[in-house]
Amino acid sequence: LRPPGWWGNAGIAGCGLPFILFGTLWGTVAQRIGPIRASATGLVCGAGFIAAYGALGSPYAIFALAIVHMTIDAFSVTGTGIMVAETAPPERQAAATGLLGGMQTLTGGITATLAGAAYEAFGRTATMSATAATMVALVATGLVLVGRGWIVTPRPVTTVR
Repeated sequence: LRPPGWWGNAGIAGCGLPFILFGTLWGTVAQRIGPIRASATGLVCGAGFIAAYGALGSPYAIFALAIVHMTIDAFSVTGTGIMVAETAPPERQAAATGLLGGMQTLTGGITATLAGAAYEAFGRTATMSATAATMVALVATGLVLVGRGWIVTPRPVTTVR
């Protein structure tokens, strides 16, 4: 695609902004509708964005789509933290949060390695399409493993003042 050198850095910074701007809002929504439902919805939407990246030929169009993608991603990312907070006992919160972060980093590293190899072998469109399909399959598997628990409406949110 050959974007200017500074464009990658602008993209990274730009993609962080939605998390800052919408993290609190999406966290509240995720807690209200349930973190599993929120994360699954965000990840399936994210898979659509990943597939679209493979079809776009302009780094500027990819950047614009990425900003929208990160706005939705802030929804799924907050859901995982809420899941830990709701399921781990108070004395294990730190350990559970650390384990979650470690698993996310490990999974990201493995995925980046596989995607890089696939990108070299099959190209951008095929790699992004396969990644999106894998994301949807993993979300579906997760929902099956959770059972009907993701359908249940969560308890009302209690705010401590």
